[in-house]
Amino acid sequence: MKQQNDAGRRDTSRRLASGGGPGSRRRFLRTATATALVGTVGVAGCLGAPAADGEDDEELPEGVSERQFREGPVPEVYRTATSIGGERRDPNQLVAKSAVNFGEANEVAEAPEGQTCANCHEFITDKNGDGYGACVRVEGYIGGEDWCALWESAEEEHDEDEEGEGDDADTN
Repeated sequence: MKQQNDAGRRDTSRRLASGGGPGSRRRFLRTATATALVGTVGVAGCLGAPAADGEDDEELPEGVSERQFREGPVPEVYRTATSIGGERRDPNQLVAKSAVNFGEANEVAEAPEGQTCANCHEFITDKNGDGYGACVRVEGYIGGEDWCALWESAEEEHDEDEEGEGDDADTN
């Protein structure tokens, strides 16, 4: 019997050393390492690790959760409000902040100097005194110092409208 057990152990040892079989030591170590890494990252998130978008140090309006701040809904006064560029907000047509490289302008590498939500065509200014506005295209609360990849100059849009009006006047 002892001889059979020794032979079985040698067979198993050879299979494990070669990396084969469904219960191989290499496969086990790879799986265990990956699981440990994923578990560590997951636990760090649960323990209050800083948010990747840097919003966790931002002071939220009273009674607003971090998730509501990020995703909405925004207060009723913004739901279908009009932006500084004259566009009406449609709450069913909004994109996530994460999809448009959203963040504070001075912290987003792609944000050109001088571009902020405060001078964007899509920005809806603060209407309830909490220090935040909204956007006609992006969900959640928006600060004037923020920026995203959808930024459009409110001034250029206004200038184009004026130029267009002048062209129409010349042709009539």
